[in-house]
Amino acid sequence: MRTTRPISWFKAARKDFEAFPEDVQSDMLDALTVAAEGGKSDKAKPFKGVDGGVFEIALKYRGDAFRTLYAVKVGADI
Repeated sequence: MRTTRPISWFKAARKDFEAFPEDVQSDMLDALTVAAEGGKSDKAKPFKGVDGGVFEIALKYRGDAFRTLYAVKVGADI
């Protein structure tokens, strides 16, 4: 059984994400689910310019690019 941690969103970021095309949302949610289960998707890469724990998912779709950043919290849950 997989242990999936909850994903927390900034309200504005969630609203922006929901405006992405459905195919992009689906692919990004797959990658975010891998992160929530403790892994790293092949679609995610470390975000440059920020010390560890921040990753970027960048997807091209019909001539546009869509990006999502996520931070991994390491440590015990409170």
